[in-house]
Amino acid sequence: MASYTAYFDESGHETAPFFTFGGLVLDTEGADVFEGQWREAIAPLGELHTSQFIVGKDGYEQWNNQGLEWKQRLLSRAARVVAKNSYQTFSMTLDMNDFAAISLGQNFDRAIAHPYALGARFAVVQVTHWSDRNSIIGRVPMVFERREDRNIEETIRVFTRDHLNIPSFEGKGVAPLEAADLIAAIYAQKNAKNPNFFKYRPAYAELNQMLHTNDNLGRLALQSLWNRVRPLIVERPTPKGERPGIYFESDPSRPRKPFR
Repeated sequence: MASYTAYFDESGHETAPFFTFGGLVLDTEGADVFEGQWREAIAPLGELHTSQFIVGKDGYEQWNNQGLEWKQRLLSRAARVVAKNSYQTFSMTLDMNDFAAISLGQNFDRAIAHPYALGARFAVVQVTHWSDRNSIIGRVPMVFERREDRNIEETIRVFTRDHLNIPSFEGKGVAPLEAADLIAAIYAQKNAKNPNFFKYRPAYAELNQMLHTNDNLGRLALQSLWNRVRPLIVERPTPKGERPGIYFESDPSRPRKPFR
């Protein structure tokens, strides 16, 4: 029986206008094949951190004299490996201004999740829809990049609350997470309608050959999600805290501050 694993990474930051998660599903048994093809595609780089590579900073300065076209060809080769090996790719872009507004007014961040954990949780929704459509038995294991401790703790808390298997957190040097970073970087530029998207367009053309699920979470989508989830949250037992019955905190004595 075939087994699958989903890998996701983010692009952007909570303080930026948009925050994007991107990922892919791979055949677990084909991990070595993917690793080999990926390393060959991104050579002479040892690792690919897409945004830093394109901008030419944080250790990628030495490649700037190769020019933009050279960088675009490398990203296209990497994207081709994803298109060849992945069953589907995914992206989700969160409008941070809308997220801040609904969190300020209705405690959305405390009740459901802060931005990173929300991205991770929504990735499960996307992968679950894919697995249901393809009659995949069992939950697909999720792997995320190892981030700050508070983001890991928040993600584990949200997954535990929703009775999901705890995801794995690994370094970005893992080839499929580098691929997830590539997907997130490309769709972060595309969904934000960033004029710099042209730098990623050749790689996007390679990814666009396969099935992709893209979701944009703005005010209407967040409000709809909140309206569906809010009754479930009220009915669940919650620890004592500033607003018992409304939100969950792993340490009620030291609740995380609301976003903004």
